[in-house]
Amino acid sequence: MSRSVLIILSILVMVPLAPAWSQQPPPAPAVGVVKVEKRPITQTDEFIGRIQAAATPNRAARSSWTARMARRIRRAARPRVNA
Repeated sequence: MSRSVLIILSILVMVPLAPAWSQQPPPAPAVGVVKVEKRPITQTDEFIGRIQAAATPNRAARSSWTARMARRIRRAARPRVNA
């Protein structure tokens, strides 16, 4: 390809993109700003929150799996008696 063809092709590709390049970026969103002040706080022994768990998990499936695996291990560890 000749150099002039490459230049023409690059111009044809860039022309549709020109309106996008000329757009201004959107303005920054308005935010509130507060000055920081140092104030004394009152110390307290009260705990505001939850002491117990909100929900307890169901451990039944896990414990049965553990028991089953323990039985299998005990069976595998027993010496085999050939009859």
